[in-house]
Amino acid sequence: MRMLLLIAVAVVILGLLISIDHPSSNTAHRPNEKLEQKRTQQEVSEALRSGKIRVEDLRVSNRTHLFELLGSELSHDREGTALRLQNRSGKKITAFQLTFGIVKVRRELIYDESEWIPPSEIIVFENEAEPELDILGIGILAVMFDDGTSDGTATAIKEIRKYRSGIRIAIQEVLPRLEKALRSETQTLAKAIESLSAEISALPEIPESSFPYDTRLGIHDERWRIVQELQMTERRSSNTMISPEQRQELQQTALSRIVGNCQGIVARLQRS
Repeated sequence: MRMLLLIAVAVVILGLLISIDHPSSNTAHRPNEKLEQKRTQQEVSEALRSGKIRVEDLRVSNRTHLFELLGSELSHDREGTALRLQNRSGKKITAFQLTFGIVKVRRELIYDESEWIPPSEIIVFENEAEPELDILGIGILAVMFDDGTSDGTATAIKEIRKYRSGIRIAIQEVLPRLEKALRSETQTLAKAIESLSAEISALPEIPESSFPYDTRLGIHDERWRIVQELQMTERRSSNTMISPEQRQELQQTALSRIVGNCQGIVARLQRS
């Protein structure tokens, strides 16, 4: 009986020794497993400057067929990346969307036809360092063309279209106010521009459930853009060195230009 007890104890001890030498697969790290360390924006920026991260080595996923990446390098300020991209289609590009690490970057060109990217043209697009750029890399997601067609992922294309719908909504709510101020004879243009800027800034926020996120973003950004133009007009016309007549003419010209720009944007959005 005593012999059996000693054997049982020996088996238990042997089992404990085996379990220490060979830990459970549910808790142990595999010998070759490498845990990815997520880097902040500042850490990525410092790694790019020091050469610990090479832009040329970053993973790039191009989900388009017609917006080709020709090369990449450090940005001019050595704080981020610079991509050389070529429009390989026969149409002009009016918007594009990329990702850098965890950050989505959209460049909207609908505001000015002179900024559209013609066929075969090569552009250099610079972007600052972004969190997790070294892990997630760069994504070229979508482009929009001047005839309304697109190239890229369905999700990114849909997001651009929703953003543009927000631009259109913002202009449609603001444009009548701009046109009314331009025609007004009951107050000076200076007062009208000041009132418009305050009125647009005070417009209520869009309820979250009313529109998709990108539509709400487009509304917000377009309102802000118009307010910035109005405030710039106020600053320029506040110059005390010009006569009241010159000030009135400057304000008239500036407000007419803002109205014309808004009308042009809506027309271009309808075409594209």
